[in-house]
Amino acid sequence: MNSCPPVNIPGAPGQSAFTLTTASITIPAANNTVVASVQSSIWAANGVIVVVSDGTNLGTFMVVGNSANITQLTLRWLNALGDSATGTLIANGAIVTPVGSPGAAGQNSYTTLRAGVAAPGVGGIGNTYSTQVVNSLWMAVGQTIVIAGPLTYTVAAAPTNQLLCSLTYIGSSNDILVGTALTGSVVSPGGPPVSTGGLATSGANSNITGLSGLTTPLSIAQGGTGTSTPYPALTPTPTVSLKPVQSGTAQLVNGIATVNTATIYKDASNVTTSVVVVSLLVPGGTRTAFAGYQVATIVQGSPGSFTITAINAAGATLAACTDTVAWQIIG
Repeated sequence: MNSCPPVNIPGAPGQSAFTLTTASITIPAANNTVVASVQSSIWAANGVIVVVSDGTNLGTFMVVGNSANITQLTLRWLNALGDSATGTLIANGAIVTPVGSPGAAGQNSYTTLRAGVAAPGVGGIGNTYSTQVVNSLWMAVGQTIVIAGPLTYTVAAAPTNQLLCSLTYIGSSNDILVGTALTGSVVSPGGPPVSTGGLATSGANSNITGLSGLTTPLSIAQGGTGTSTPYPALTPTPTVSLKPVQSGTAQLVNGIATVNTATIYKDASNVTTSVVVVSLLVPGGTRTAFAGYQVATIVQGSPGSFTITAINAAGATLAACTDTVAWQIIG
């Protein structure tokens, strides 16, 4: 008797655990539903979480209804992290695929003030303040915290009440020194504060001993010149001792006159300060510009006297000159 071995007959292909939309859908408000037209809904049981994505926009939904004709799904939007916004259109042909349930929303790493905070100023560095915030549970001891203003602190103790936090003011060169961070100001993590390093930040100070790298000229009001072009060195103005002017006339005899006076002012060397020949006088008027003479030389004599000599263009004494010369001593 012949027997045949058993033969396994392949079953029908299984149902794909995804589908494609056959029409676009618009993301509704959170926890509201939308009916999606799909190629097949056989695989999607009520309560399954799915993501509908066209490659650009996406939404996370829960299946809450599966039509009898297997071409429609009723979906409730879960508004999960990463979803597109309400009102966004997800295009026709989007893939509908099951996913795991969304995790709990993460903790925001910032908060806002429930009450204003006054700037502690330099005198407040090292002081610890109880600060009212909306949520402090994300803060860790030693963490740098910046309150918009800015004001810079570190967390002094682990929060036990989400509405309060204990902050120690450490200050930063960017911090405001006066004023208040108002209710609603953002409180967020910050990097290490910029140390002032003992440098002056404002007001009167005594630790600035020089400036380097200054590229903008200080204005005159700031104590500068307002220009980068150096001014020429100033020559000290000599001290001038004003003295009365002495004047007089002298008769030239053969072009020479010696003037003697006991009141001529003298410099430290006991000589006449300066003598100027003003004009030559002739009967009936003044001889203009020493007409007939080139110059009149003045020679210092003994203290209290000087000699006036009229010379011609060649420098020779005019022996025949007998005019009257007017002179002045200035100084």
